[in-house]
Amino acid sequence: MKTIVLLLNRNNTGPHYGYKVLAEEFRRLGYKTTLLEAFHEDLAEQLVSVYRSEDVAFTLTHNMLKTDLRIDDQDFYTHFNSVCISLTDTPLPKYDLIRKCSGHVALLLGDITNEELVHRINPEIKVFEWIAYNNIFDDKPVPLIAERTIDVLFAGRVGNGLESLQSHSFLLRQFGYKIARRHGFQNEKQVEEIVLEELKNPVNALMNKLFYRLDLNRGETWDFLWHTVQYIRAARRNLVLNELIALPSSVSMTIITDDDHAEEIRNKKKPNVTVYPFLPWPEVLGKMREAKLTVNVMPFQINSSHERIATAQYNGSVVLTDSNPWLRANYREGDELFFYLYKKNALRDSVISLLCEDPAVLQRVADQGSAKSRALHMPSNRAAYIVDVYEQMLKILN
Repeated sequence: MKTIVLLLNRNNTGPHYGYKVLAEEFRRLGYKTTLLEAFHEDLAEQLVSVYRSEDVAFTLTHNMLKTDLRIDDQDFYTHFNSVCISLTDTPLPKYDLIRKCSGHVALLLGDITNEELVHRINPEIKVFEWIAYNNIFDDKPVPLIAERTIDVLFAGRVGNGLESLQSHSFLLRQFGYKIARRHGFQNEKQVEEIVLEELKNPVNALMNKLFYRLDLNRGETWDFLWHTVQYIRAARRNLVLNELIALPSSVSMTIITDDDHAEEIRNKKKPNVTVYPFLPWPEVLGKMREAKLTVNVMPFQINSSHERIATAQYNGSVVLTDSNPWLRANYREGDELFFYLYKKNALRDSVISLLCEDPAVLQRVADQGSAKSRALHMPSNRAAYIVDVYEQMLKILN
């Protein structure tokens, strides 16, 4: 019986629990599984031991953790003629890892439109599509909308994203801020596509030649793209938080965010708002089971979903999210979820309008959204898909 090795992310995070769910599904498919902590100081020795004692099919990792392992001055997975599959949210912060990867690594990209960018740096890496999905499935009944005690839930970090561009030169920072102002509240184009379009402007082209020196083959450019995306996402979440906090005091709200922003919200002394700086992932899911509405902010991706959507839907909450082409193609607005716009007071007005709806209407959307999540994102289907990627890799390598 072949073994699948799963490298677990940090405890209490969504991916940590999600990989444990996948491990159960792999076992149902007839594989043995070995779960190792990706950040354990002895991980390399543990992996070597497993590979030498077990018939390993492949290693599954998250966001390219340990894809650069080496043994006897050789790529680890090439040495063992094995495969490493990484579920990867975005390649932008992974320039050096992508450049070093062997052909034994497969990336399952959270947005397949990043494939060209990856292959620009390393054409040997095999790229497959991966749509974000919920991290925990169980069969516990969920409360009806009318029984829920939280009107609105938001779970998302702002962190230091608004300072993410500070490491770049003044002129490049200003260029990043301009991109954010012009394009930061759309999900129709990738950031690298936007930058290339902006550089067609004669002034920007001259500035790039003299000062920016942006080139998609350079790691420094990938850093700039990643920091711009971080800035944009933080700005989006900050806007959403401000809109939510401004809701009437009759709206019961729970916000789970980072320490600094949690403290800032507490200082506003809003009696209708409960704030948590951090909760272990199972407790976040518990809040979703109590929430009528869960507000989501999409990553800067155009051909993808976000784990928070499927997870909230599976836990019976109605999702209110910004949109992108993939979501519009796969979900029916008003039947399976709702979209909001990045316009002044638009989110506030959407929340108030939905909370004034007949609970039966929200219950119908919650039920249909949950059914869609089950159809699109069941872990059993995802595990089978990963095994299919492994089998495709074997054909490519052999």
